Amino acid sequence: MVAALEDETIPWGQAQVSFPSDPDEADQADLDALEDALDNLDREPPEGYKPPPEGDWDAVLPVGDGEVEFEAEAGDSSFFFDVVEAQGASDSTQVDFLDFDEDYELVFNLPGAYDGDAQTLDELHEADLGDDQFVEIRPIEAFEGEGDLERVEIYTSWGTDSTSEDPAEQGTITLQLQGVTDPEQIGVEVI
Repeated sequence: MVAALEDETIPWGQAQVSFPSDPDEADQADLDALEDALDNLDREPPEGYKPPPEGDWDAVLPVGDGEVEFEAEAGDSSFFFDVVEAQGASDSTQVDFLDFDEDYELVFNLPGAYDGDAQTLDELHEADLGDDQFVEIRPIEAFEGEGDLERVEIYTSWGTDSTSEDPAEQGTITLQLQGVTDPEQIGVEVI
């Protein structure tokens, strides 16, 4: 049996097909479904889409998976976050990076409207992503002991997703970095 994902909401260039390992088990409906799935790969990319280049990063942060906790694997130090894909996703993107370290680097795929040359995370604060959307970078503080404030994480937001036709109901794309407090210390690369 062939299961093909032909939905237009699937990120461009991706398709999923399962096919019997023995071709003799496939009937004409299976073969037709496979051909349709392969044709789906030929559709035009959405306007403004730029594929992420092959990169020199260790891990890709999840996009379009709702609220997700993420932990780095041993030896990983560079992490890719695709804001363009998150903005086009039909499900929300809210990543809570649990064990972020100041020695880590973030690599971002930002919309074409961004024309800066940020080297550190703080330089992306208020960056224009187009369509009246902006980046927000904000250290979060919490009370520690006798009323003293202590910074505990960095909250970042990257515009809104496509979870609703109504802009007022679209979700905010967020990436929270637990364990770090100073966005000036976090290296970034924008592709």
